[in-house]
Amino acid sequence: MTMLGTDLATRPAGLGASARRPDGEPKAKGEFQFSSDVGAEGMLWGHLLRSPHPSAIVKRIDPTAALAVPGVRAVLLADDVPGRKT
Repeated sequence: MTMLGTDLATRPAGLGASARRPDGEPKAKGEFQFSSDVGAEGMLWGHLLRSPHPSAIVKRIDPTAALAVPGVRAVLLADDVPGRKT
């Protein structure tokens, strides 16, 4: 494949480097295994729920209804997660 008259295989390092990412070819071919493709016996799945109101001030969250859903094992709130809340 050529680009502007230069063969990609012979281009100097740094030019077109994104075309030579180690995961680029398997992703393009559909052969790459993403984290959502991985599963294991007894594995738990997580789901993130964000406020639909971008400027709202959330004063309280009641996880009772979520915990009552069959299969729900835990509800994590902001205080349960270390680090800066962004």
